[in-house]
Parts: sequence; structure tokens; C-alpha cells
Amino acid sequence: HMQFFTFSKNVGVEKPGKEIFDAAIQDAQPWLCLGNKRSDIKQLMPEEVLHIGNDYQKDYVGATSAGFHAVLLDRYDEEEVAKRWREGGAPVFKDLIDVVEWLGREQYELGSRDECKI
Repeated sequence: HMQFFTFSKNVGVEKPGKEIFDAAIQDAQPWLCLGNKRSDIKQLMPEEVLHIGNDYQKDYVGATSAGFHAVLLDRYDEEEVAKRWREGGAPVFKDLIDVVEWLGREQYELGSRDECKI
């Protein structure tokens, strides 16, 4: 699994600013293909990233404006809020397990970059 953090105070910009999402890609890059010592690992692209958040403007609009895929979590059963998010185009889930199951149903391939194969 990947383990890195991107903090707005270090970047100098908060979500939904594109710069925070760009910084997250830069922070993620060293974690690609862990264990593979190849030097030809291509740059991570925004369209390869799924951002998971809980705020429509900051997380969904910010991430999709930066070119990321995005979903939102409605962990507190706020039906009206989740309904507005869905009407705005956001996929909405109750928890991370639901997101993983959705990714499986949609047949997303996680970690499937060709250059990571040993």
C-alpha cells in the first residue's frame, strides 16, 4: 500500500486549488512500483488517480478540475447532502469498502502499470 501525506500548509494552497492535487501526484511518484528498481517509471498522470473525499467543492470539484477521478463518502447518512452531490455528478458511497467493491464492479485495474511488472 502507499503511505504518503500531502499537507496544504506545506504546499501553500488548500483544496480545491489545483496546486494541492499536483503536489499529491509529485508526493505519490516515489511510491510507484515499489520494489522495482527500474529507472524508466513514467510520471504519474492525474487521470490515473482516484481521489476520495467528503466535501463536494473541495474534493469532488477540486479533484475532477485537476484531472483526477473522484468519489465522495457520506459516512454520516446525510441523505439530502448525498443527493445533491449525486445530482452534481459525484459517485457517493457510505464507506471505503463500498468504493473498493464499486471499483471491482467497474473493472478498474489498480496498480496495473506495465512498467511495474517484474
